[in-house]
Amino acid sequence: MNKKSTVKKTTIKPKSKKTRIDWLEVRKEYLTNHKSSYRSLAKKFAISYTALQKHATKDDWPEQRQKLAEKTKQKTDDEFVKIKAECDDRHVLHYKNIQAIANRTIMNWNEQLNKPNSKYEVDPKDLSNVARALKIGIDGERIVRGLPTSVTGHTDGKGNALPARVFDIMGELPDEDTN
Repeated sequence: MNKKSTVKKTTIKPKSKKTRIDWLEVRKEYLTNHKSSYRSLAKKFAISYTALQKHATKDDWPEQRQKLAEKTKQKTDDEFVKIKAECDDRHVLHYKNIQAIANRTIMNWNEQLNKPNSKYEVDPKDLSNVARALKIGIDGERIVRGLPTSVTGHTDGKGNALPARVFDIMGELPDEDTN
């Protein structure tokens, strides 16, 4: 008798080890990379999309991401304002130095011109250069401070526009020397 042994062939599957998901790492990636989506994270970390979505929803990741983005933007804006203020301060200082040099030059000329029997003369080219430097210093400071560099109308001490007629009247007044 020929006995055939019937042996059932079975494939033994190794027991699947559940890999522990590092949710902190996944969350960190989601919060810090604004381009990452649940799908891309599920793929990257070999997690089911549904599991990731449930975990993220439960822990409110989208709101955390939004708050982090707002906080980052505010911090960036604050840093920009600080840097701009420091830069503006430096520029104002340079423009004030230009003004001071021009003023000092003008005062020196004035001293020389006011000496008794002075024959001192200011070279027109030098005067023009100092005037130009003074204008650059004044305009530069005004620009940095956000002020206009020219006036297109007249104002009172409070910044209110004065009617043109006031200046017409002033033009009609006699000079004090003509009395």
